[in-house]
Amino acid sequence: NQYVKVIIRYDHLRVRLDHVVEQWDAAIAMPGGVGTLAEVALMWSYMQTYEIPRRPLVLYGEMWNDVLTRLFGDGQYIKSESMNLWQIAHTPQQVLEALRTWPPV
Repeated sequence: NQYVKVIIRYDHLRVRLDHVVEQWDAAIAMPGGVGTLAEVALMWSYMQTYEIPRRPLVLYGEMWNDVLTRLFGDGQYIKSESMNLWQIAHTPQQVLEALRTWPPV
């Protein structure tokens, strides 16, 4: 990829996840698989428990509505404060707006 300037490789997944989850100023999660879901869940969980500072977490794409609704239903088991730790964006413009207006009101 012509845009990648630095490649960081890890011998173990746990070390990679720790780095990804702890060393970010903002995260934009694109549609992906189980690994992407694990990273988003870990970031969200760490922010929810104040393990890391709260930062912008933007979930890009239609699939996130379905994934989160299926996992968490109407939010009956999760406080609204925790549900507000991420934002869903459907266009690149919405992603930029979510980053510009952090933290959400």
